[in-house]
Amino acid sequence: MIQINEEDKNLLEKNRWKAAKHYSLTHQQLSWVYDKKLFKLWVPKSFGGLEMDFLEGLHTIENLAYEDGSLAWTVTLCSGANLFIGFIDESQHTLFNDREICLGGSGFNSGVAEKNEKGYRIKGEWKYATGAHHLTHFTLVAEIWQNKKPVLDKNGKIKTAAFFVDKKDVEIIEDWQTFGLESTASHSFTVDNVQVDKHREFHIEVDQIRIDHPLYSIPFAFFAEATLLVNYIGMFRKFLDLTEVSFTRRPVRRKVKTESSKKAEVLNAIKRKFNEHSEEYFDLVENIWEQKTYGEEICIKSNNLAKEIVRFIKEKTAFLIPYCGIYAAQIDSEINSVFRNIFTASQHSLLLKEI
Repeated sequence: MIQINEEDKNLLEKNRWKAAKHYSLTHQQLSWVYDKKLFKLWVPKSFGGLEMDFLEGLHTIENLAYEDGSLAWTVTLCSGANLFIGFIDESQHTLFNDREICLGGSGFNSGVAEKNEKGYRIKGEWKYATGAHHLTHFTLVAEIWQNKKPVLDKNGKIKTAAFFVDKKDVEIIEDWQTFGLESTASHSFTVDNVQVDKHREFHIEVDQIRIDHPLYSIPFAFFAEATLLVNYIGMFRKFLDLTEVSFTRRPVRRKVKTESSKKAEVLNAIKRKFNEHSEEYFDLVENIWEQKTYGEEICIKSNNLAKEIVRFIKEKTAFLIPYCGIYAAQIDSEINSVFRNIFTASQHSLLLKEI
């Protein structure tokens, strides 16, 4: 697990507001990420990656989310896309020797890949490519067509595939104007009739694994769930700590006061329940990871628990924020930033409970 020392914390704090203001990670932040190999969290050591143990990687992301939720979210999505090395054709693996390799894009099927002799000609528009400004390659999902007709599978449905394309072949649409997670720069992008080599097609399926390592045998839905959840956990831990600080602030002259026993009692009860939920989830994931058992029943249990934790976090964040005073409504206060990050992250549908 990567430890974040005081020097790291100072660098992250110094750049957090600047990155949010410019809706993009700063050069200092990116340099720090490259030095720590955070975008290569799940990439094999033979390609300059960390090849980190799954549990250690989750705790690394959680700790990063505590320091800077927007940076952690970017690292999560970009390192998650770099995980695709385990499914990408071996002829493309040398790309991952690049210190700054960074895949990212969209899992939505919103384009067409016309099959031809050289590979595919792709066009379409995709939303929410986290880290758009510093991505070296964009990932996307598209329908497979041939001879201007959709290619159907045995069930009569249109076949789809994932691809990755060079940044030079992509046009970024600057449309990420959110009130939280600003510096993730999760812009939309278009690909306009670009020829893509057949070796740039990949499928995230067990029978398509190209590198023999336990990381790539994890069902991607479970992997995505766990890596996103630890962002919420890290951000909420920070929110609780900042809430405790806000309970000791005076609105005038910013002098410290003694928090009311009732507020402290309520906050401590929330902390206890949150810790219980988090420990239960990490124990479950640890068991799944160690046993390498990804059965439907255990994955459903994990998913339900993750969604319940996110529901709890959103509910308690909304409950506590009014008791933090007008200071918490100031856009330049850290607690306000964390509040906004949590509720921007909550728009991700993966861990959203059904109405």
